[in-house]
Amino acid sequence: PPPGGPGIPPPPPGAPGAPPMPGFSLFGMAAPLPEGVKAKKKLQTTAKTKRANWKEIDARNIKNTFWMTTEEESLESVVPFHQLEDMFRSKVPKAKVAVVATEHKKTERTVLDGNKSRNLNITLSTIKMPLAEVRQAILEMDYERLGESFIESCLKFAPDDSEVKQLQETKHNTEDLAKSDLFLLELIDIPLLNDRLRHLLFMAQFDSEVKELQPPGRQVVLASKVVKENPAFHRLLETVLLIGNYMNTSNNKKCAFGFKIAYLNQLRSTKAMDGKTTLLHFVAALAVDGKIPEFVTLSQQLHSAVEAARIDLDSVVAEAEVLGRGLTKIESTVKKAKKVKKVEGDKMREKLKEFLEYSQPVIDGLKKLMEQAKTGYVDAVKYYGGKPDDYSGSSEFFGIFKEFTSQFDVCCDEVKKQREAERREAERQALELEKQRKKAEAESKRNRKTMMPDAQGRGFMDDLIQHLKSGDAFGYCVLQSIFLSSFRFSNLCGAAVCLVATPTPISRTCARCVLPVVDLCIHDYLPTQPCTLHLQGSAPSKAPTSSSVVVWKHTK
Repeated sequence: PPPGGPGIPPPPPGAPGAPPMPGFSLFGMAAPLPEGVKAKKKLQTTAKTKRANWKEIDARNIKNTFWMTTEEESLESVVPFHQLEDMFRSKVPKAKVAVVATEHKKTERTVLDGNKSRNLNITLSTIKMPLAEVRQAILEMDYERLGESFIESCLKFAPDDSEVKQLQETKHNTEDLAKSDLFLLELIDIPLLNDRLRHLLFMAQFDSEVKELQPPGRQVVLASKVVKENPAFHRLLETVLLIGNYMNTSNNKKCAFGFKIAYLNQLRSTKAMDGKTTLLHFVAALAVDGKIPEFVTLSQQLHSAVEAARIDLDSVVAEAEVLGRGLTKIESTVKKAKKVKKVEGDKMREKLKEFLEYSQPVIDGLKKLMEQAKTGYVDAVKYYGGKPDDYSGSSEFFGIFKEFTSQFDVCCDEVKKQREAERREAERQALELEKQRKKAEAESKRNRKTMMPDAQGRGFMDDLIQHLKSGDAFGYCVLQSIFLSSFRFSNLCGAAVCLVATPTPISRTCARCVLPVVDLCIHDYLPTQPCTLHLQGSAPSKAPTSSSVVVWKHTK
C-alpha cells in the first residue's frame, strides 16, 4: 500500500527514505532532466523484438559527454525497422508453432520421406514448366530443354520400388497430394525411367566432358615429345654428366654413363666453399656468361613439360574410359528398348541411336589420343633410363621439369645480379686506375717544368752548376748520369746521385766554357744545345754518351 495507506503510517517529515529511481520521483512521476538534456522521443513498434542488453547511462550523468550531442532521430528514415523486427523478433510461443504444423499436414499429403519431399519441391520450384511438359521432355530425351542440373535432381529423387507402389495406390486420390508426389506420379509409368535419366545426364554432359579430356591428353603427348627430343635439354644432361664425372674423378670414383633425371633437382644441394653458391648456380652461369647459349631459353623450351606436371594422366585416361562405357550402356539400353512397350510420345530409342552415331567417332578419337599420351609418356620415361614404376604417375615425372626450371630461373637471376655487381666493381677499379694515371701524368708534367728554364732563363743545369760552385760537394768527384727521354730523367745506376771517389785529379777544358775553380763539362745537355767535350788526362771509367750529362768537380 502507498505511504499513509491502511496499516502503514506515513514517514515522519524529514525522515530519510529510499532513493528514487533515476528519472522518476517517489510518486512515479518523471524526475526533471538536467538543463540542456532533451527528452527522448518514444518510438512506435509493430512487433516485440529481443532486447538490447546494454548498461544504460543515467540521464543525469551525460552532461559534457558525447551523449549530449546525439541526433539519432535523423536516422529514422534510414534504418529499416521492419527488417529489424523480422530478423530479431521474439520467439513465437510453442503452442502456436504446433498449430501451424498441424494445419500444414492437413493441407499436403506425401508418401515420400519428409526430407526427400521437401528437397524435390525445392528442385521443382527452379524449373518453369508444368509437370506434364517435364514428363514430355523426358519422353522425348530433350536434355537441352531440361537442363543438366534438373536431370541430376530427377535422377537423385527418382522413386524406388516401394515408393512407386505407394504412389500407384494413391494416384486416384491426388486432391491433397504434395507437388513432389504429383511430379513422381507423372514419371512412374515412363519405361526404363532410371536408365533414361542416366542417359539424359550422360548426353547433357558428353560434349563438356570430351572438351575437358582432350587438352590434357594433347598436353601430355606434346610434353613427352619435347622432353625426349629437345636439344637444349640434351645439352643440359650432357653438361651435368660431365661436371658430375669430373667431381667424382677427383674422389677416385669411376665415370658414370648416365643418371636419373631426378638428380637435376639435387644440384642446388651441392654447396660451394662460400656456403651460398650451389652447383646449379655454376650451371646457370654457363647460360648467363654465354658459354652454352642454348641454356638461356631452356625454361621456355620446356614449358610444355611444366604444364603437363599439373595433369594426372591416369585420371584422365580413367575418365575417358568412363565415357566409353557410357556409350556401351546406351547401346545396351537401345537393345532393351525393343522389348519394352512404348508409351505415347516416347522417342528414347530414336534419340539414343542418333546420339550413338554422333558420339562414337568422338569416343574413338579420344581413345586414340589417350593411347598416344600413355605411349609417349612411357617412352619418355624409358628414354632417360627410367621405368614407369619409378614414378607415382605422369605428374611426378613432369614435375621434375617444373621444379628444375623454376630453380634454374632463380639461379640465373642471382648469377645475373652477381655479374652486374662484378661489372660495377670493375668499372670502379678502372676509374680509380685512370685517376691514378692522370695524377701520375700531372706529377710528371710538374717535374718536366722544373727541369726546363724558367722565365729568367734558369733551369736544372744552372742550379746544378751553382751547387757545384758553392763547394757543397767539395772533396768528392761527383758523377751523375741522367738519361734524357722526352725530358723525363732517370739515373743510370738507379740511385739519385752517384758519388765516385777519384784518386787523381782530372783536368778538362770545354770548347764552350772554362771555369777557374771547377772544370765543368756538359755533353749533349739538350738536343738543341750541343756541347763538344775535350778530355785531358785520365778519363772516367764510363765515358759520357750522346744521351747523358756528366759532371766532374775537381778537388783541391
